[in-house]
Amino acid sequence: MDTPAARLIHARELAGFSTAAEAIKRFGWRQSTYMAHENGQNGIRPEPATKYAKAYRVSAAWLLTGEGKPRRSPVDSFDPFEADKEVAAFEPGVSSLLPYEGHLPNAMPDIDVSAGAGPGGLPLPHQLPHDGGVVYAADAIRGEVILPDYLLGEYTRAKANRVHVVRVRGDSMETTLSSGDRVLVDTTDTSIGQGGVFVILDPDGEVLIKRLRKLSEGRIEVVSDNPKQATDTHAASEVRVIGRAVARLCRI
Repeated sequence: MDTPAARLIHARELAGFSTAAEAIKRFGWRQSTYMAHENGQNGIRPEPATKYAKAYRVSAAWLLTGEGKPRRSPVDSFDPFEADKEVAAFEPGVSSLLPYEGHLPNAMPDIDVSAGAGPGGLPLPHQLPHDGGVVYAADAIRGEVILPDYLLGEYTRAKANRVHVVRVRGDSMETTLSSGDRVLVDTTDTSIGQGGVFVILDPDGEVLIKRLRKLSEGRIEVVSDNPKQATDTHAASEVRVIGRAVARLCRI
């Protein structure tokens, strides 16, 4: 076990996963990325090493350098569900909390789940890190969108790898947004103090795109721009803000 790739395989086996496919499915990792790490095609950087170490209950330092001992719990005490919760905030490429690790430079992920702009928004496969945001299921990334830096800079100060692309569903944000539009979501901007249009996870676990207003006593007004649709209010703790909608792609 003189390479990180060999130690990664050993850690997986110690954790009770006889094949890489089992671990990939359990933790929602991107298959091409993980396999490139296990077969040694790509080196393992500290960030994914931390993720794998938490999942497999080993030392990240050991995984990267081979120094020390794995220091893992016995196999019979290993709970993959608990490990899954621990690594949620470290999921590369699909987390709203971390830069997207795409196949192409300066790519934005196109999330293959519609953001409901009205009643009946679609539930999104996700995990909920303790420090906010969401982690999309690995197969929710349908493709990548690339804009020149100068053009993206007209909409947001965020880097491309912190901007997600999601599709609008429903008519409650008419005429600001129409069903089928795609919005660019700045995941670094979750502050609703000045209001604006945001993609959120509502108390029912549905991803919606709504106009938010901050109210007194720790409450948020969730507003539909379409006057025919209702306006809701929730406790701020019940709404998870994924990011601010800063631009849209649409047909004309």
